[in-house]
Amino acid sequence: MNQPWRQTWHAAAVYRSRVRGCLLGGALGDALGYPVEFASLDRIRAQHGPRGVTGLVPGAHGALGLVSDDTQMTLFTAEALLQAHAREREKGIGGAWPQLLRQAYERWLTTQTASAPPPAAPAHGGEHAHTSTPHAP
Repeated sequence: MNQPWRQTWHAAAVYRSRVRGCLLGGALGDALGYPVEFASLDRIRAQHGPRGVTGLVPGAHGALGLVSDDTQMTLFTAEALLQAHAREREKGIGGAWPQLLRQAYERWLTTQTASAPPPAAPAHGGEHAHTSTPHAP
């Protein structure tokens, strides 16, 4: 599948399904291993039994199913490569993947230091979109 964009609808659907499966499998494996990532095998077995981790376990703050920067970086990488591929296919402009990848990693870095996503772009003509709340009668 050197050119996954040049295939039948069915083959494309199978390809997309496999890619999603890989991303989901990686994220699930990361979530399973994240709470014990730096623990020795002896410590893991002492805490979770002789079979080790067999399901989601709480992390340091009690949360289940958290993923690490490994999954985050994988997803930002995939996003950048998808953007580069779309740009090449739709506009005929190739070679942008290094810059798009750098921009994706810069966005990832922002997620590590920001307490919330940046505000949305203004709606129309520089004015901010406001939501109104109904007044009580």
